[in-house]
Amino acid sequence: MSEFPIMYVCGVSHYADKCDDHFRDETAKYVKEFHYYRSNQCGHDLVNPGVCSEYQTVIDKIVSFVENT
Repeated sequence: MSEFPIMYVCGVSHYADKCDDHFRDETAKYVKEFHYYRSNQCGHDLVNPGVCSEYQTVIDKIVSFVENT
């Protein structure tokens, strides 16, 4: 089990990786501090304001994770 905190962020229509509950649950088994955020509005380019309508929410989630771990 990994002791290093991990935050996986993906978009619901992400084409490069799996972004679903099964992936989240299976990964969490191997990571002690696993955090997961799935954007229901975006796909692959989560921090690009021209592509992702909730880019600021994604950035805020990442910043909060870094500040609190």
